[in-house]
Amino acid sequence: MLETVKSTSTEVLFYYLYPMVTRTVIIWELLRGRSYVAAGEELYKELVSSDKVILDFYDVDGVPSLFWNVSLLRLIKERGKDVLKNIQFRHITRSSAERIKDYVAKVS
Repeated sequence: MLETVKSTSTEVLFYYLYPMVTRTVIIWELLRGRSYVAAGEELYKELVSSDKVILDFYDVDGVPSLFWNVSLLRLIKERGKDVLKNIQFRHITRSSAERIKDYVAKVS
């Protein structure tokens, strides 16, 4: 059913017509059967094609810098650190979170 939104705000109308898309990426599924570089490239595609992304690291202890270089770090280099506002991390180990933080600090 369609609803009517009464507002003079173009921004409200835009988000009503084009709602934000949140996509959850299960990292172990992304890694399955792929090299780290290929999996990172797939993640990059997900990151650029979605408004918000949840990266779920359930059952993943960590990934090497090869994976991050072609995905998240590439995106940050292209669009700046503000893209991180639209990315959530779930089930990530403390050591993996610290590595990402270090990578981001180096790129910025």
